[in-house]
Amino acid sequence: MLAELMRQIEDFSQTNEGLRPAFEIVLVHDDEKTSSEEIREFCRQAIPVVPANASLRFLASRGLGYYEQKNRGAREAGGPIVLFLDSDVIPEPGWLAGILDSFADPAVDVVCGNCFLDAEDLVSRTMALACFSRSVRRPAACSAGTPSSPTTSPFAAP
Repeated sequence: MLAELMRQIEDFSQTNEGLRPAFEIVLVHDDEKTSSEEIREFCRQAIPVVPANASLRFLASRGLGYYEQKNRGAREAGGPIVLFLDSDVIPEPGWLAGILDSFADPAVDVVCGNCFLDAEDLVSRTMALACFSRSVRRPAACSAGTPSSPTTSPFAAP
């Protein structure tokens, strides 16, 4: 994921020669589980080349939950645009450029992408089920199992 992000930063910078924005990558982690030095060593191995206009910053966040870590990273980030990219995501080619190009329109405040779940094996299907069952909510008036009950997912909890 990080190597692909670095490639996209380099591609964006080359395509937008006159722009050459600075990219700050803030890696937020729970130092009770993984030390900053372990994260640094992983990055040294995973990222062959860091573009000249990109910097890595390691931010320990002892005991914070998932969303608290994201909020801390956003608060600590120095740029006008904040992108969230989780460790289990691999950006598709053109992902970064597509997002950044959207901000050329001054009416745009927020840009989001799509989420694709590959449910071909047991683990992937289980993760998809867990994801959808937490996010799907039935209207209070609906009863489970009736053909007229509106649901937004075949994984809806009864």
